[in-house]
Amino acid sequence: MHPRTAFGTILALATALVLALVLTAASLASAPASQVLRSGPLAEPADTMTAARALADGSAPTGLDLAAALEQARLVADTTAEVAPETAGLDWAMVGPTNIGGRLTDIAVGDGAVYAATANGGVWRSTDGGDTFEPAWPDDLTQAIGALAITPSGTLLAGTGELNPGGGSITFGGTGMYRSTDGGDTWALVGLEESGTFGRIMADDEGTIWAAAGGNLFVPGGERGLYRSTDDGQTWELALAPANDTTGGADIAIDPTDPAVVYVSMWDHLRTPGDRIYGGTGSGLYRTLDGGETWSAVEGIPGPGDAAVGRIGVAVGGDPVPLSININGAAVGQNVYVSVIHTDGRPSEGDAGFYRSVDGGNTFVEIPSPLFETSQSSFGWWFGRIFVDPANPLHIFVPGVQLLESQDGGLTFATSAGVHADQHIVVWDPHQTGVAYLGNDGGFYRSDANGAAWTKASYEPWTQLYTLDVSDQFPDRIVAGLQDNGC
Repeated sequence: MHPRTAFGTILALATALVLALVLTAASLASAPASQVLRSGPLAEPADTMTAARALADGSAPTGLDLAAALEQARLVADTTAEVAPETAGLDWAMVGPTNIGGRLTDIAVGDGAVYAATANGGVWRSTDGGDTFEPAWPDDLTQAIGALAITPSGTLLAGTGELNPGGGSITFGGTGMYRSTDGGDTWALVGLEESGTFGRIMADDEGTIWAAAGGNLFVPGGERGLYRSTDDGQTWELALAPANDTTGGADIAIDPTDPAVVYVSMWDHLRTPGDRIYGGTGSGLYRTLDGGETWSAVEGIPGPGDAAVGRIGVAVGGDPVPLSININGAAVGQNVYVSVIHTDGRPSEGDAGFYRSVDGGNTFVEIPSPLFETSQSSFGWWFGRIFVDPANPLHIFVPGVQLLESQDGGLTFATSAGVHADQHIVVWDPHQTGVAYLGNDGGFYRSDANGAAWTKASYEPWTQLYTLDVSDQFPDRIVAGLQDNGC
């Protein structure tokens, strides 16, 4: 198709869609409220305004019916086919961007494939070590993925809904936990439909799977806390309930030397149209020593009952190694790392900091670090994780605006260079020594030098478009504004 013809088609399509939306709004406004609304809370801050404008009398309902919304979407398609049949019959062709990428929330490594979870573009699969990707998620499911994991059997689990909440923006919730046994070709819903978001999914080598359900960012209640599956993700049970209805699971760590020892962080947080409450008395770190039968709050760090405590990240190292410097003279033991973020995302003496245990999590000491001076100085709730090299428990990464790396268990840090800002996930490849993968707001990176240097994927066709325009003079020139990736 000639560029000018394509431009004319775009204009025709836009005109048809505007007309269709006008007709849809009229149809919605004239429909009885019982056909449009259901009881229950609004899901997003903007829903009140949108719903009020959709009703003839201007009233604000208490919720929107998904079935009614899907019906309105069908009417848009039908109206377009009626008023502009040629436009309705056109096929869409993806023109990019394919070399930019966008926010990743998680990465899972299988045998021969690497999977990337995107903030609002589904799951993607790479079979060439993370250089190029292909879709591994249906178009008709929610596209917001919060957490991703592979079980020892090779089953993929995707928890939908992004836990990382925006500061002035909105991130998207999900519709539950999904499971794939064919490498992402097909997916099935396996429960936790009211979970809202997921912060982490982890599977141990003995078949137990843990999932941290964060809850709906805007609505209290639902399925929140730490869930457990012992049948490869087919069914789930609540293993640890949160302290209140605005708290949910955020992060998980399993002791690699003893899978019965599990840590989970709980995060009390709520977003309203007029406020951002990213911490509360329900936030805290918990540990089980018996595979989840009993739990206790971890002592020695800010925790439950402190309204200033926000998101908490936790990680456990592998076999202990001798330290060149012992912290406060403590005996060397299992290394446990914890980051506690203040409710406003900033440092606050006594309520936030970077902590380390060298005796298997029994006692903790705070380590002075640049964590809250640089990497997470203003919005630590966007990150809230720690990653430990499985081959070296003193080699850790702390994600933030920059990627902070320590080779001595957090006593000193350096900043990784050459990667996009806003880090979210670091994963080591269990099948290749020294190979690691990084996901951030700029997309997917691979390191063949254990994180010393990173190479960006060449084909990663997912991103978040804020706006789009086409040049009047050069209609083949398309301009797109992207989330954290320029124009």
